[in-house]
Amino acid sequence: MGKEQIFLQGQVIVQNNKDVLYEICTTGVISMLYLS
Repeated sequence: MGKEQIFLQGQVIVQNNKDVLYEICTTGVISMLYLS
């Protein structure tokens, strides 16, 4: 516990944010392709 636990939780949050950003970017690109 302590610093290591906080660091690991931070890593998980960063990974989740990357996944969400990737999904948003992919969806945006797909919708741009369909709309154009």
